[in-house]
Amino acid sequence: LEERPARGDLLSGLADLPSAEVERLLDRLIEAGMLIESPDAGTVPDWLGLLSTDVATRAALAARLASVRLLLVGAAEGTAALTSIVTSAGITSMERVDPAGLQRADLPALVAGRDLVVCLVDTGWSALRSWVNRACLDASGPALYATLGGAFAYVGPVGLPGEGPCYQWWRRRALACA
Repeated sequence: LEERPARGDLLSGLADLPSAEVERLLDRLIEAGMLIESPDAGTVPDWLGLLSTDVATRAALAARLASVRLLLVGAAEGTAALTSIVTSAGITSMERVDPAGLQRADLPALVAGRDLVVCLVDTGWSALRSWVNRACLDASGPALYATLGGAFAYVGPVGLPGEGPCYQWWRRRALACA
């Protein structure tokens, strides 16, 4: 459909049919994934329809995304695409910190209370990665590390404190296997 009619509009447009039967059929089409029930326009990103056909589930996911507090460590020119993607995904609370001039002592305060820290810098910033790793471990917060290399981005590792290896462990392992 070009337009997204509301459920009530569909029911009123099919008033000559038994409403209970139309409701039942609509529910079955939604459960089968053939229709996606849409909440108020603009409140839920469209891509959440890939995760669930249930309007309440999508609304809850959108609310969780809107509450995510993200810290992005990286230069503006290298993080512009990621910033756009994060914003279109529904994450509205994002702070970007340029690594130039960033001091190790600044990181604990920046990392505290974040749901995710993304460190997106090129390979020359290895000390910064270690600083972010330490700050995230101390704050028990997750971190995602990515490297820009020309036209490519190398994503990973993800550090989940208490659930797997941290960045330093991963780095030592990568160097030992090289």
